[in-house]
Amino acid sequence: MRKMMFTVVLLTFFGATGVAVELTFEDDFPIVGREETVTVSGQPTTGPLVLSVVYSPNSETSTEEEIGVVPADGKVPWTPSRSGIATVAVRDGSGAAVAAENVAILFDRTPSSGVLVMIFAGVLLFGGAGYSLRSVLRSGVPETAPLIDT
Repeated sequence: MRKMMFTVVLLTFFGATGVAVELTFEDDFPIVGREETVTVSGQPTTGPLVLSVVYSPNSETSTEEEIGVVPADGKVPWTPSRSGIATVAVRDGSGAAVAAENVAILFDRTPSSGVLVMIFAGVLLFGGAGYSLRSVLRSGVPETAPLIDT
């Protein structure tokens, strides 16, 4: 039992000495077409790190782009080219991901197709409700309608 406790204590102290790489973004929600600064902190000194982005990860339409090599100050400029969910990852020289962060990329403007779909849905919903109410009020309530006893 003492050996196991000693081993756990050793692993706790010596296992925690690794460098954690962290990604931070200038804005919480980057916008398509606007330059964003990605900061990579806690860089290990073993070799160069490469910053890449995967647009629409885990889907059939996912695409990967390399943003660039991380400089000594850790600040990499990036201009998102697509809106939606993206995974920004830091990879070491072997291509293994050292750190990754999911980010939601916003449209640069409100899409007109989205506005038209919402207007059509509103007209359909409220138009149908208005038509139903008008037809009920025109025809009136039948005299043989059952009454609800309370």
